Amino acid sequence: MLTLFLIIFLALFAILAFKRLNLAVLIVIFALPSYLVRFNLGPIPMTLLEGMILIVVIIYTNLAKHSKQQKHLKQPKIKLSD
Repeated sequence: MLTLFLIIFLALFAILAFKRLNLAVLIVIFALPSYLVRFNLGPIPMTLLEGMILIVVIIYTNLAKHSKQQKHLKQPKIKLSD
């Protein structure tokens, strides 16, 4: 039952992190004592803090990659000579 609650919490945290990454980072900072909450996600033992940090890192890299691709697409082509 606790594992189900933690998985739901992490899913909601992932939605929050996707919408407002800076707020998610702030929540991770304030949730530092959550390293004491341990659970198993399949065969992988985790803490709640590890799960939150993992979600923030995955979403940050995804957003950074996406913004880098869009920046590349928006760059105008400039001809220096005719």
